Amino acid sequence: MVAALAGMAPNVEITTSAGDPGAGAYIRIRVAHSLLGSNQPLFVVDGQPIDNSSPTIENSTAGTVRANRAMDLNPNDIADIQILKGAAAAAVYGSRAANGVILITTKSGQPGTNNVSYSMSYSNDEVTHLQDLQQKYGQGDGGQYYQNDAFSWGPELSAGTPVYDHAGELYQTGNRLDQNLTWSGGSDRTTYYLSLGRMSQEGIIKGNSAFDRTNLRLRGGHAFRDDLRVSASVSYTNSHADLIQQGSNVSGIQLGALRTPPDFDNTQYLTEDGLHRSYRNSTPTSVTQSRRYDNPFWITNEMPNTSDVSRTFGNVRVEYTPMSWLKVDYTLGGDWSADERSSIFPKSSSDFPTGRMIRGDLVNFEVDHNLVVTADYELGQDIVGSVALGQNLNQREFTRYQVN
Repeated sequence: MVAALAGMAPNVEITTSAGDPGAGAYIRIRVAHSLLGSNQPLFVVDGQPIDNSSPTIENSTAGTVRANRAMDLNPNDIADIQILKGAAAAAVYGSRAANGVILITTKSGQPGTNNVSYSMSYSNDEVTHLQDLQQKYGQGDGGQYYQNDAFSWGPELSAGTPVYDHAGELYQTGNRLDQNLTWSGGSDRTTYYLSLGRMSQEGIIKGNSAFDRTNLRLRGGHAFRDDLRVSASVSYTNSHADLIQQGSNVSGIQLGALRTPPDFDNTQYLTEDGLHRSYRNSTPTSVTQSRRYDNPFWITNEMPNTSDVSRTFGNVRVEYTPMSWLKVDYTLGGDWSADERSSIFPKSSSDFPTGRMIRGDLVNFEVDHNLVVTADYELGQDIVGSVALGQNLNQREFTRYQVN
């Protein structure tokens, strides 16, 4: 949803962190306002502030891609997006809006209708540009062969020596299937909207690279009297991501792949005894021997990194108009999410030859109560205006429990 805003508004910068399934997108409105803190805007859905953080359980220069939590929204449920900048945002949402506000309005039912709709979309991803790698020299340096050398400038390969495409052999066509079912409608006093969405994405990297998300959303409203209307919405999201190690990391997939000499076959990443092979240790005799750089196919098939997220958010809103010039608007909402993550480095991984496991449980919880009383007035034919009196209570909690 965030990536779709690219190019839609001036002075809004969108940066996608990676092409992996489940990768987040960074959004910044105008310029950075903080050197150390977050520069992300506040997200508000149907009047309810929601979390858009992107925490990690590993070093920021290594690990896997980060997901920003706005990706839990189903884009097919969105009716309208507005971007508030500067003083306009701060006047309504206070200090939390210092970096701007993304206002999202979701779809609702329309009086006098009863609609059931189903939609499906399919797309695929392909790598269009690969890194050029030399195919002439073997492992070593200065024309000399060295078994444990990290360079590929050893002796010139003899004619007929099989060479491998280490830049392109990792990739496949990534597939994405998005399905949505909605039921909406209403009468002159009641409206309803129910949606069920399922998105499945397979990554462009061969192996464990995928993201699946299921969304369920219910929104409804009823006018009990002409001056009193109550509405509510609730959204539930469940997602699972299989991620790949990357970055400045000896278990990062590109670091090992692009440094492999052209005559070493990375696809044969296991010996007959099931031991991890890499070009710097092609004939291992022990599980715990260092491989110095992990074989990229061993990384994608034998090193699981998962993220399982459950999230529920929504609110209840009461609109009361006791007089034609007086309106009372009360909203009470909540946002709860639990992200269970694990990263497993089996024995023989280059960084942790004896093995390592990281388990992290990240829980966000927010409650927001908002009361606004608005009075319109007219002083003669030429002077009209309004006065608003508001009160807000907001509580946010973040719990992180991690074991390495």
